[in-house]
Amino acid sequence: MSKHIPFVYKWTNLVDQKWYIGSRTAKNCHPDDGYICSSKKLKPLIESNPELWVREIIKTGSAEEMLLLETELLVAADAKNDPMSYNEHNSDGKFSMAGKPGGRTGKAPWNKGKTKETDPRIAQYANTLSEVNKGKPFPVIYEGREPWNKGKKGLQTAWNKGLPPEQQPFYGKTVSEETRKKISESQKGSKNVRYGKEPWNKGQRGVIKQTEESNQKRREKLVGIPRSEEVKAKIRATKAANKLTE
Repeated sequence: MSKHIPFVYKWTNLVDQKWYIGSRTAKNCHPDDGYICSSKKLKPLIESNPELWVREIIKTGSAEEMLLLETELLVAADAKNDPMSYNEHNSDGKFSMAGKPGGRTGKAPWNKGKTKETDPRIAQYANTLSEVNKGKPFPVIYEGREPWNKGKKGLQTAWNKGLPPEQQPFYGKTVSEETRKKISESQKGSKNVRYGKEPWNKGQRGVIKQTEESNQKRREKLVGIPRSEEVKAKIRATKAANKLTE
C-alpha cells in the first residue's frame, strides 16, 4: 500500500541563505519521493547545483493542514516582499485554499495583499510565532515530532560524492566579479547568519594548536594551486604580522 504523507518543506541556499517554503499534497506523496518544488524559477537552480541547497521538512500532516500551514508561514514572513525569499506569492493566488474543499469557494483570501505592517491579525500571529520560538534551536512546529531523517545518518550522500573532478558541477567554471560582489553584499551586516553572535574561537588565539597531521592535510590540499604574486605577497604579509603579535 502506497504511503501518503503531505508535508511543508523549506529550501535554503547555502551561499546567500535565501529560502523558499512550499507544500506537497499530491496523491501518494511523502518527504522522500524526490519532489523538489513547484517554482519554475527555483527548480532549475537546485537541479543544476544541488550541493548548494539544503532541504528541511517543517511538518507533516493532512493536505488541508499543510496548505494552511504554508499560507500561515508565508504570510507571517511576507515572503513575496522579502528580498531573502524565492517565493513569489504568499499562497494568495492559484495555490491558496480558496476553491478547494473546505475553502472559501469564489472568495478572495482574507489576507490577500495584507502584511504584518498593515493588518493587526497578521502582526499578532508573526509576533506570537517569534516569541514562541525565541531561544529555541528549532521552530516550535518541530516540538514533539521525530526528525524525518532520524536514523538515516550515513545512508544519504550527495549525488556527486566520489565523482572525478571533471564531472563535478563547478569544474572549469569561474565566478564573475559581479557575482562575487552580490554574494559578499548578501552576507554583510544583519544579513549574515552569524550577525550578533560571538565567534566560537574568540580569545583562543595561541590556545588552540594545530596538530602536525592536520597541517600536513592542509598542505596537501594546497599543493598545485596557482597563486598570483599579489596573493603571495598578502600571505607573506599576514604571516609576518602574526609573528609580530605572538
